[in-house]
Amino acid sequence: MNANCQDRSWQKEFLEMKAHKSEVINYLLDCAMWCWDKWRHAYLHAEYEHIKENQKEMPQAIGDF
Repeated sequence: MNANCQDRSWQKEFLEMKAHKSEVINYLLDCAMWCWDKWRHAYLHAEYEHIKENQKEMPQAIGDF
């Protein structure tokens, strides 16, 4: 899991995946400065990876019917 401030490639895609509260959008668009901000970035990145993984599995599950 890479929640590095320099790697923002996943953040725009994650914002488009689902609706977010304004505070979450601020966390994603700003660089984490405090340890709890870094934890929040890491948590959001893990959620992004989980949603992306589920999206990849969805067409396979639909094809099985």
